This record gives sequence, C-alpha cells and structure tokens, in this order.
Amino acid sequence: MKKGIDYWESMFDYYARVYPQYAERTINWFPSGEMEITVRLDDRTFWVFDMMGPTIKPLGNKELNPEAEDEISEEEYRIRLSRNLRIKMYHTTISQDTLSKRSGISAVTINKYMNAKATPSAYNLERIARALQCSATELLVY
Repeated sequence: MKKGIDYWESMFDYYARVYPQYAERTINWFPSGEMEITVRLDDRTFWVFDMMGPTIKPLGNKELNPEAEDEISEEEYRIRLSRNLRIKMYHTTISQDTLSKRSGISAVTINKYMNAKATPSAYNLERIARALQCSATELLVY
C-alpha cells in the first residue's frame, strides 16, 4: 500500500513543480486516472493534471469554471480524442492491431478513431479504455 501512496504523492509533487501557480491554490486532490490527478482550487474549480503532457485541463462549464470550454464541435472532439488515444497507445506501446484484438473492435474502426474520422460510442470508448488499462476519462476531452 505504501508504494501506491508514494506514487500519487510523487505525481502531486510533479504537478506542483510544473504548475506552481495552481499548486499553491490547491486545497484538495485525488487520483483520477492511471497518469492523472484531479485538483480542486481555492476558487472551487476542478482541474485535471495529466502527467503525460504534462497538461492541465479545466473541468466543468463556463458557469462553474470561467476557463472551461462550454462547447466544442464534434470534429474538434474527435481530433482531441484521437490525440489522447495516440498518446496513450504510444506510452503503453500498444499497436492498432493489438488494441483491436484486446477491445474486440475492428482494426478499421480503431483506425477511424485514431484519425479523427469517427466518434466512438460510450460502449466502444469503455472497451478501448479497458484494453488500454485506463479509465475512459483519460481518453475523453475536457
């Protein structure tokens, strides 16, 4: 159990080094994915820190977080999902063929997702996440 605590503490320390302006305002945080944590700032907004970028993304809509995006087009959603999928596959060294076999989704369909030509259903997104051993949240766009 100690190893898990050390892992998450070191991830928070990394977040604090990369985004000190956010870290000093962080009042709470929790693990939310394999390589990510969600932080709550003193203004009651939530942000996701992804260690792979490293990037920080606002959660919620503009009413809850002024820096969040209220709407993005489906095309932009596909592009961002495609990028997240490619990054995750790269870091886990999984090929399209392997992902296809593990998820039970055809290689043609996986290729469409990777090239932002199709939007996966929630069911397929979950199958891909399980095959990559991550949460669907890690593949979604904020």
